Amino acid sequence: MLFPPAALERAMTIREVVLRAMSGAISWMQAAEIIGCTDRTVRRWRWRFEHYGYEGLLDRRRGRPSPRRAPVAEVERMLRLYRERYLGFNGRHFYQIACRDYAVTLSYTYVKTALQQAGLLPKRRARGRHRRRREPRPCFGELLHLDGSRHPWTPGWPSSPSSARPCSPSSTTPPNTSCTPSCSTAARALGRS
Repeated sequence: MLFPPAALERAMTIREVVLRAMSGAISWMQAAEIIGCTDRTVRRWRWRFEHYGYEGLLDRRRGRPSPRRAPVAEVERMLRLYRERYLGFNGRHFYQIACRDYAVTLSYTYVKTALQQAGLLPKRRARGRHRRRREPRPCFGELLHLDGSRHPWTPGWPSSPSSARPCSPSSTTPPNTSCTPSCSTAARALGRS
């Protein structure tokens, strides 16, 4: 069984630490801290090293195929079906037809990923939120038009409604015009439109 280089390096590190702990140079707790696991795991590795040697320290899960992997024949049949009969369908529509008419048992995500990796479906970016609200443009005193009092809540704002302007003048907004729809509503309410 072939192991990747990272797994072999880890097994060598574990062997060195276990050997140092077996010789008494370090304690089992220190060995566990060096490797980054519990002392019980280090004791298990010690038992495996004593009974199986260096091979016992290798991760036995690596190199094995997943027990839940999809059958190759089923994947090939699904890809062939898309190429020959349903080319141009989107992923969701093809998946519904394949499950209904051809008894495909694979999940939708697996089918879509397999079609994308085969180059039959385009990969799309994930979309953002449906509707992004933009920050409204600030308008001087835009909510104060709802207040009926004559108190000058905002410094520089006139106290009488007849002389009030809904927006502060700027270089782009001529006097007596509004800068936002809410300000134009206020201007009409004040009779200044």
